[in-house]
Amino acid sequence: MPDSETTRAGGLPAEISSSIASVWNQYASERPSGAETVIHGNRVKCVLTDAVQMLNEALTTAETDENPDGGRRHTPSTFRNDAIAAVKRVTRRNVVAFMSDHDTQTDVATEIFLLEAPPYQQRSRATHTPGP
Repeated sequence: MPDSETTRAGGLPAEISSSIASVWNQYASERPSGAETVIHGNRVKCVLTDAVQMLNEALTTAETDENPDGGRRHTPSTFRNDAIAAVKRVTRRNVVAFMSDHDTQTDVATEIFLLEAPPYQQRSRATHTPGP
C-alpha cells in the first residue's frame, strides 16, 4: 500500500468509505451525503458529511425504544463495534484503536482507525535487537 491513499483514488479507501457509510445507514436509516477516506500508513481517517444529526437522532430514539422484536439495540457501543468490524473486514487487519468525533455544528463526523502493523512489520520489530 502506498504511504497515503484517498477515496478519489478508488480501491481500498473507496471500499472503506462505502462500508462505513453502510454501517451509518444501518443506524441512521440514511447514508451520509459524502464519505471520504484517507489511509496513511496504519491510520485510516473517514470523514462523513451531513451525517451527525441523523445518527444522533437515531441513537436517541433507539435508547428510548422498547425494541419489541428482540433485535439488537443500536447504541454508540454497537456502532463502534460495527465500524471496527467493517474496517477490519475490508483491510484484513486488526483495528487496535478507534477514535470518533461528531461535530453537530458542521454536521461532520470523523472516524479514525489505527490498524495493527502488517505481519511483515511485526516480525521485523519482534526480531530487532538494539545494539550495545
